Amino acid sequence: MKGNKWLNAVVPAFLIHLGIGIIYCWSTIKIDFARALNVATAELESTFSTAVFFIGLMAMLSGVGRFNMGSPKVNVIISWVLSLLGLSGLEWAVHTEDLTVFQFSFGVILGSAVGWGYMRPVRNVLMWFPREGTGLAIGLALSGFGLSKAIFAPLMPYLNDVYGLETTIYYLIGACCILFLTATLLIRRPEHWVAPIRFGLRDLIYLTFKGSFYRIWIMFLLITACGLAILSFEAGLAESLKVENVTWVMVVSALANAMGRFVGGIVSDHQKRKEINFVIITALSGIVGFVIVLIGHFTVVTMMIYLIIVNLTLGTSFSTLPILLKQRFFFEALSAIYGLALFAWGFAGFVGIGIGNFVIYEHNGKYIELVAILSVIFLMTLVIALTLLLQKKYRANFSNLIYFQDHELPADNGEYGESQRNLSIPD
Repeated sequence: MKGNKWLNAVVPAFLIHLGIGIIYCWSTIKIDFARALNVATAELESTFSTAVFFIGLMAMLSGVGRFNMGSPKVNVIISWVLSLLGLSGLEWAVHTEDLTVFQFSFGVILGSAVGWGYMRPVRNVLMWFPREGTGLAIGLALSGFGLSKAIFAPLMPYLNDVYGLETTIYYLIGACCILFLTATLLIRRPEHWVAPIRFGLRDLIYLTFKGSFYRIWIMFLLITACGLAILSFEAGLAESLKVENVTWVMVVSALANAMGRFVGGIVSDHQKRKEINFVIITALSGIVGFVIVLIGHFTVVTMMIYLIIVNLTLGTSFSTLPILLKQRFFFEALSAIYGLALFAWGFAGFVGIGIGNFVIYEHNGKYIELVAILSVIFLMTLVIALTLLLQKKYRANFSNLIYFQDHELPADNGEYGESQRNLSIPD
């Protein structure tokens, strides 16, 4: 049975990201957890940094490690089990008021669940959409991550007020079971799927440092760090402006994130060079940030504009990244390369949230000062994006790879686009 590329790839990927995207509700729920654990909110900030690090780490391992050739159903189940363990741990931590259990359950287990469930469904979508419509498919799949926050950010405070925090967690467990079960039943590989290459360490080093990949990695890290710095403190920013309904500010920012993923993917389908997306979003975020800094203070209007722009930037970078890597690397290496790229996400958590913690908590600063720092970083990232875009030669020969010295080159396969002999990495 051949299957259907939308039903067996895009829909399950969307559902999985809808489930694991709950972790981005952190800005909304951290105050409730701090109250339940009888600790200051500042004591919990490192937990989100830890979670983001494990997202990046597990995304890398799922692409580079021994499980990168496993069935997509198996990988969905692994993420499902980790999600249930993490949420159950949160319930126990709230019940016993145990901060250590909370930090481990949210930071390590839930972070690992998100990382393991993030990358593989995207790679499966890329296999089903080797040529036309890749950006649209990726954008739809990844939009679930942004929409998750839009759905659960207003729902969780409501459930908490009505039923209490422990019961709210049980509802989250039920929602995850429905989403992951449906995704497990639907997801499958295409009939002519391409097995990823199990690279050795020398090959991975060659792929990473001999080409432009390291610049892509740094660019993605900086964009994600800026996005996380704002995402982690957006509720506090809204409260500082005395916004009556902070939850709906979170919903608007989440919808902007989802829109960035969707639109970024669609636009990528019509671009010869995918780097253009990164040039546009970094320039826009940097310029808008500096305009707000020159004004000297936030208003509700300027706050919403900035949150929307930054979330559009963050979402667009996530949907454009796999398409950019697909353009520059041969398909069988994409699992490893994409996993390595997502490892930047893990470091971005420490960088972005660390900057936010330093400015807001340790330096007793204002949010406008945080925006000034992030605007400088966005414009630094713009320079990197421009160097990638202006490369005249961005493909190189794979002859130095041990894989191609020890194996025959893959035969031409019209199902997956160009001849693998003609594909190469940046020089």
